[in-house]
Amino acid sequence: MDEDFLEELWKKDREAAEIIALVEFVKWLRWERMQDKIRRERIKARQEEFKRIREQQKRLVEEIRKNKGKKVCWYWKPDPNEIIESFSERYDDCLSVGQLAKLLRVSRVTVGNWIRKGKIKAIKTVGGHYRIPKSEVAKLLTRLKKVV
Repeated sequence: MDEDFLEELWKKDREAAEIIALVEFVKWLRWERMQDKIRRERIKARQEEFKRIREQQKRLVEEIRKNKGKKVCWYWKPDPNEIIESFSERYDDCLSVGQLAKLLRVSRVTVGNWIRKGKIKAIKTVGGHYRIPKSEVAKLLTRLKKVV
């Protein structure tokens, strides 16, 4: 609130000014408590993340000790409960951007532009590359035959 307003009100009606000042203080206090709660939640989330990372590091160290010289993946360890398809199984019926470009005798950039514009439907891999299903390639070839 405006300080001049409070001063003027203080001169005229001291009790009303005290009530208004008290209300403003309570609002500020509630805001501070809310900020403290948010800070505590963020700290707790960070602590849980650090704990998870520490546990993961301990497991990796134990695995290195257990394997004694065998290669261990530091960057990614699959979750045993997670079902992982192999790359070849997942994209067996797909072509890469380069393969489609060779097939159509256009550049890879052109195929990429078609994908981004939505002219060709494609699957984006985890690595950020595109795979074009063979069914989509067949549709594209029929469209191109109609144009030519």
